[in-house]
Amino acid sequence: MHVLFLHSSAVPGTAAASIQILRTAAALAERLAPSGGRVTVCAGPGDDAPQPSRDAVAAAYFDGGAMPENLTVHGGVRTGRRVAMGGLPLSTRGLPPVDVAVVRGLGYARVIARMRRARVPVVLELHRVADTLRRRLAEAACARRSSGYALLTPAVKEDLVARYGRRFAARPQVLLPSGVGPPLAPEPEVARDIDVIYAGKLEPRKGTDRLPALAAALPADTAWGVFGDGPDLAALQGEAAPAALRAGVRGRVSPAAVAAAMSRARVGVCPLPARVSAVSERYTSPMKILEMWRHGVAVVASDLPSVRNLVSDGVDGVLVPPDDGAALAAAVAALLTDASRRARLADAGRRRAAAFAWPARASTLDGLLRQVAVPPGG
Repeated sequence: MHVLFLHSSAVPGTAAASIQILRTAAALAERLAPSGGRVTVCAGPGDDAPQPSRDAVAAAYFDGGAMPENLTVHGGVRTGRRVAMGGLPLSTRGLPPVDVAVVRGLGYARVIARMRRARVPVVLELHRVADTLRRRLAEAACARRSSGYALLTPAVKEDLVARYGRRFAARPQVLLPSGVGPPLAPEPEVARDIDVIYAGKLEPRKGTDRLPALAAALPADTAWGVFGDGPDLAALQGEAAPAALRAGVRGRVSPAAVAAAMSRARVGVCPLPARVSAVSERYTSPMKILEMWRHGVAVVASDLPSVRNLVSDGVDGVLVPPDDGAALAAAVAALLTDASRRARLADAGRRRAAAFAWPARASTLDGLLRQVAVPPGG
C-alpha cells in the first residue's frame, strides 16, 4: 500500500502540525515496510518551496537519526487550478500512484475532487469545525468527497455529526488524538532544577497571560522554564512580570532544547482558559500534556472538555477550574512541596503517554486506511 500525506505546513518546521504528520507518517512507514508499503509526504506552502533533503528532515524530526527508507518527503504544495505537490503533478491523468491519501486542512477541495475522479480514496483529518461561511463551504466540499475521517477529539466528531447528519456518521472514521514519542526513563529528582514549566504558544487562548499572576503567588525563588512565541512573550519578559518568571522565559527554542528542559522539570502547567477559544476549550488535544507525561513531569491543567479527554484528575494529573488563579497556584504549590505525590502522578503519566506514542497513532490510522482503501466487496 502506498499512502500519501498532504498538508501545507513547511517542512522542515517547528509547527505542531508538521511534527504530528511527519512522525505519524514515519511510524506508518515502519509499520508498512514488511509488506513493501511506502509513504509519501507532500508538504509546504507553495510549489516553489525548496525540496527538503533527507538529512534536513531527519535532523528536524528524528533527532538526526535515519528516516525510514520507505518514507519520501516532498516540499511545496499548491492548491489552485494547476495543482502540484513537490513537483508531482496531480490530475486525473497525472496522479501519483497512491492507494489512499490522508489530507489535513480545508484548502484541498479541488485536490480531493480530482483524487475521487481517479478513484483514490481520501481520509480527511480534521482538528476543528469550520467557524466562518467560507470555511464551512470548504469543509462541506471536503467532507462530501472524502471516504473516511480522522478526527482529533470527540467534540470534533459530535459537532460534525450534528452539522452533516447520518451521511457523515455512516462513513468510516477514527478518533486520532495528538501523538508523542515513547516515554523516557525517569530522571533522578536531584536533576530536576526547573520547578514550573510551560512550552507552547504564548497567547491568551492558551492561558499564558495568567502566568505572571501564578508566578506572583508562588515563592520568589521558584525556578521557571517558559518556552514558545506569541503575543504574550513581551509581557512575560517585561518589568511587570515577577523576576523569577522573567528569568525563566526563553522564547522559541529548538524541540531538542524543550525536551531537555522537560527532563529537568517538576511541575508542568496547561492553563487553558474558558470562553476564549472553542479550539482550546473543545477541539485541542494538547501535545504539551503528552510531552510532560513522556518526560515524567507532574501536570496541572484546566478542567475543560479538551483536557478531560486526556487527563484523569488525581490519577495522572491535577485538574483545576479554568480561570481560577488561586486554585491553579494552590495546586502547583502543593505539588512542589510533595515529592511523593509528584512521583505518583509522573509515573501514571508515563504509562498514559505510551497509549499516544507514534506507533499507536499509526496503528489506529492504518486500520482506517485499510478500511477505506478496500473497494466494497473487496
